[in-house]
Amino acid sequence: MNNKNKLLLEAKAFDKIVRKRIKNGFHPDLKRKNIIKYFYNNPWRYPKTRYLTISNKVSFVLKYCKKNNSVLDVGCGLGTLSMELARNNVNVMGIDISKKSISYAKKFSKENLSKKEFSRINYKNFPISHIVKNPKKYKFDNIIFFKTLHHLDRVSQLFKKIKMNLKKNGKLIIVEPFRDDFQYLNAIIAYLVRKLSINWLNRDKNLGNLTYNKIGREIIEIIKEYKYISSKKGHDQSPMDNSTSSKLLVLKELKKNFKIIKLDTIEAFKDKILGGIRGKSYKKEIMFLNNFDDFLVKKKILRGTTSLIVARKK
Repeated sequence: MNNKNKLLLEAKAFDKIVRKRIKNGFHPDLKRKNIIKYFYNNPWRYPKTRYLTISNKVSFVLKYCKKNNSVLDVGCGLGTLSMELARNNVNVMGIDISKKSISYAKKFSKENLSKKEFSRINYKNFPISHIVKNPKKYKFDNIIFFKTLHHLDRVSQLFKKIKMNLKKNGKLIIVEPFRDDFQYLNAIIAYLVRKLSINWLNRDKNLGNLTYNKIGREIIEIIKEYKYISSKKGHDQSPMDNSTSSKLLVLKELKKNFKIIKLDTIEAFKDKILGGIRGKSYKKEIMFLNNFDDFLVKKKILRGTTSLIVARKK
């Protein structure tokens, strides 16, 4: 299948995902404080989990975007990051191959931003290839891949070309869940948390009936879930998901054209745990598990699965 056909299938898949999410009450604005019950164990479910797992990543991006910078938000989706950039006086072009995503992004941004903030955003329905083919027309202070790089292939060619779209001393900012970094030990801890957490939504009360073989099978299913390779409904997102899943590959290709000035990793297992906590004391348990995850990553007991990268054009 050629790249054009793959992009068409990817766009159609996200059009479908977006329509379903909007129909079930999803709103992309991080300023909203409502619970989105449609999400099963997704961090978008609670205001608290959105703050701990999404707002923290947005804050990382904002640290490297100065007032009046021109920024490209690649795969902007429904505009979550683009809106926050505009609120912080950054001029942003948000691009996405999903026509529905761009349509809704415009709608939500217009409804939730001031006129001045909204004027800072320019949403476009086209792929990143359109940008790299026109380096004279499109120049930016920063180019951001916010949880979108795993939907893109041929990163070597991409990094080589996209540096031409950056101004002098321009930066790439990457926030990316590298699924190859989710190891067997990560899965074991996620499994234990789900089994023993008082407020996990499907807590197993028959732990004594778990056999050696069943435990092994369930841990393998968790690995597949976190890596988005499970055959179960809801775990597979789109045709081009997992196109890029190796941090080592990305760093290798990135270093050929950029100087890495910041590299950090976060989130060992909490991405698919925190949104699945229920019960009266769910907020306290969410905070404990969040801090426990941070501790394990900082002490290098577990490998972080989300990388925060800033690279400057050479």
